[in-house]
Amino acid sequence: MKQTFTIIALIFIASSFVMAQTTTPSKLEQDLRAIHQQLEDAFNRGDKATVERLIADDFFQNIGALRATKADAFRRLPDPKDAGKFNKTETLSDVQVRDYGDVALMSYIFGRVLQSGMETGGTLGTNIYRRRNGQWQLAARLISQDGMRVIKAPTIAKIDPKLLNEYAGQYEWQPLNEKKIVINVVREGDKLFSSSPYHMLKEELLPENEIMFFTKGSETRTFFVRDTNGKVTKLFLRGSIIIKDGSEFNKIK
Repeated sequence: MKQTFTIIALIFIASSFVMAQTTTPSKLEQDLRAIHQQLEDAFNRGDKATVERLIADDFFQNIGALRATKADAFRRLPDPKDAGKFNKTETLSDVQVRDYGDVALMSYIFGRVLQSGMETGGTLGTNIYRRRNGQWQLAARLISQDGMRVIKAPTIAKIDPKLLNEYAGQYEWQPLNEKKIVINVVREGDKLFSSSPYHMLKEELLPENEIMFFTKGSETRTFFVRDTNGKVTKLFLRGSIIIKDGSEFNKIK
């Protein structure tokens, strides 16, 4: 518990360092950047071993009002067979590092380029690392999306409004040993909206093409899948912050 409070305190202290003058990267900064990049690569590949090794067991992450744990991080990993279908390239700037012995802090501003072509930038991130047995692990991460801006958003496609009726319904996913997650998709006029336990407010799903939808300012993509008879039976999520990347939801209503 004491360690958790210490980590939280360091996260808030970190915000004052981000706009400080940049210096030549130290050995510590190089090491922490390398761990950050290894984790980004692991989430693109679905590499569980790297995530297990580099993320502390008591890890937590705050993204706006959402909190995630190490278990949530594992849920976000795509299946290795799907690796490469939704890659993200991340760039860091204004990196600031503070060394507190066996605890280190790295604050930065980052942007992302998605495989779909969407670009985001201006997001403030703070990582807290803890060293155990000579190995640095990511113990906590705070991401503030207040300054996030979409640099290049996808083009909204024109699709047949009749498709929206076919996509509307309830979709269910049963994670192993966990509660079921239900996504509700509803049509309102010529628009499609979704809601889930993680997003109680409705989010508009904007068509990128006839089967793939996005939400404004988000990396998440929603895919609707048909069976051999042409009936919509599944929904796939890619790039979700919380729910496992590539999660398959079965249509139940």
